[in-house]
Amino acid sequence: LDQNLLTDISIEFFSNTTTLTAVSLQGNALTRLPTDWASYLPNLEQIYLSANKLGVRDLDSLANLTILVDVALGANNLQGLDATIFKASASSLNTLDLSYCNLTYIDFRATPLPQLHNLNLAGNELHNLQSELSTLGNLTQLDLSSNGMTSINLSLLKNLSALTVLSLQDNRLTSFPAGLFSAQSQLQ
Repeated sequence: LDQNLLTDISIEFFSNTTTLTAVSLQGNALTRLPTDWASYLPNLEQIYLSANKLGVRDLDSLANLTILVDVALGANNLQGLDATIFKASASSLNTLDLSYCNLTYIDFRATPLPQLHNLNLAGNELHNLQSELSTLGNLTQLDLSSNGMTSINLSLLKNLSALTVLSLQDNRLTSFPAGLFSAQSQLQ
């Protein structure tokens, strides 16, 4: 259902689809989501909702999905995000795309995501990240490109020892603090 003109989708559309594992509604004009995904799609592992018109309040309906592995929410107008909406799928979530969502705030400290390996935060307004990502110790890929960052706090990467790929291009960085990458022995 990608690249259509959908503004709304009824959860009844998914009746009798309990074995469905992936839903892709990218590139539509969705302004809200069905409220009870979990009842109709208990096996949903992948949900792709990039390039719609969703706000952070519209994501509450994802909170009861328990086995999400791959979530793409890029190019929506989320502005700020508390990762508690992913609490139910914290033990399964592997890839999270929050690129170009106008994020000025994001915090994963209250909801550790131990299986999260790939986090895309490119193209937001996350100018001053500090320890908001500290609970993502298994993260292997982190994209912070195009965020207008002028500096990087040492505490940002302190607990991210599994990182193999870190993208910081297209920011406004002028220097790096000494020891910034001391915990990232696997960076490539």
